[in-house]
Amino acid sequence: MVRLPAELKLRSVIENISYKPNFSFAIYPHLNPDSGFPEYSDLCLLITMRVPDVSCPRCAIDVKSPVAVSARMVDELEPDGIVEHIIRPAIRAMELHEMDEWLKFEGRHVHDPHANNFR
Repeated sequence: MVRLPAELKLRSVIENISYKPNFSFAIYPHLNPDSGFPEYSDLCLLITMRVPDVSCPRCAIDVKSPVAVSARMVDELEPDGIVEHIIRPAIRAMELHEMDEWLKFEGRHVHDPHANNFR
């Protein structure tokens, strides 16, 4: 099996991902030490989804979620493992955040995703 550098391997995986309309995936090398990413991250997986704006449901906004990715982890995983252990958790976190934006009981958030850095 030919070993691809982590960035190319991850890029190859996301090129074969399909998910909901209005979702996109991009990979960036992680070179900025001031970005706030953990030291172990060598790459940035950027997931973007276009969703209705909570404050203006007729309006759409792009929600971007940068995900720190370890090149070592990408190197160690097969493509299906990358989907299972990197892509799925990242999508799940975004979907959960959006659910928490919209889910209210008696007019109040059940979980406010922005309160005290909840998510």
